[in-house]
Amino acid sequence: MKEKAVKKFRDLEFWAEGPYVYIVHCKKAEKVDSKNAEEINKCFIGLEPEDFLKRATAVGAYVLRYWEDYKFAAKEVKQFLVDAQEVFRKAKEADPVKRKVQVLNPLGSSLWIPESAKPNIRPKKSESDPLIDIMVSGFELC
Repeated sequence: MKEKAVKKFRDLEFWAEGPYVYIVHCKKAEKVDSKNAEEINKCFIGLEPEDFLKRATAVGAYVLRYWEDYKFAAKEVKQFLVDAQEVFRKAKEADPVKRKVQVLNPLGSSLWIPESAKPNIRPKKSESDPLIDIMVSGFELC
């Protein structure tokens, strides 16, 4: 059996397994009662590869939008986006329905984007770190 390549980003671990991408919020998982399914679902999620990639792209767009607050983390987020693309591709390789998907890396291009064109993104639920919250809970365009 092939060993899964687990990637890390802040308090998250994520990997492709079959045609899905799984995300674990490690800090939350440490405190979870293993018999409480509701608690488990808050720290361990499985996503379709496209949904995972949308959230990862939203993280990059969030950093771009709030650049002054996150420029210190640009290298970390850029590596996350590279890892996210790799995990996405692995999940898609295992997907029996092959669909073409365009991969966008908001921090990977040298294009200048005017302030008015930057997307206004916020996490659906905000608990501590917006970048983690986007990956775990999703995001909203405002």
